[in-house]
Amino acid sequence: MRINDEYTYRMKLVEGFLSEARQDLELSRWRSCVDNSQLIVENSAKAALALVGPVGHTHAPDIPLRQALVRGAFPAEVHEIVRQLVDKAELLGADVHAKSDYGDTVLGRTPWEIFDESAAKRALQMAEEAAHLARQLAD
Repeated sequence: MRINDEYTYRMKLVEGFLSEARQDLELSRWRSCVDNSQLIVENSAKAALALVGPVGHTHAPDIPLRQALVRGAFPAEVHEIVRQLVDKAELLGADVHAKSDYGDTVLGRTPWEIFDESAAKRALQMAEEAAHLARQLAD
């Protein structure tokens, strides 16, 4: 696929947030690790979107990414990569973004009470996978 400035920009964001998320995990900053991991997945999905059209302002890129896949915007050979990105962007989507920043206001739980080491490790693993998938689109 043809690389463009928006893809390159999104991948720079991915690498920056990835560096921070790894540090967060090492320093036991679970909430921050999840927050950065969510942004990695979000920007990996947006990098994929950038390859086929404009990228909107959203914390839920799984929706336009799925729509682009359905309408045939991606070549067949990358469909599985894009499907996996859609899945990851859905799992670490806008709800996780909100909870990692604001917590659960209904239950009165802060972000630090919601996310533990296990959640941080799972989120970072998913983020690493999303970053890898987004890089594959440039190969």
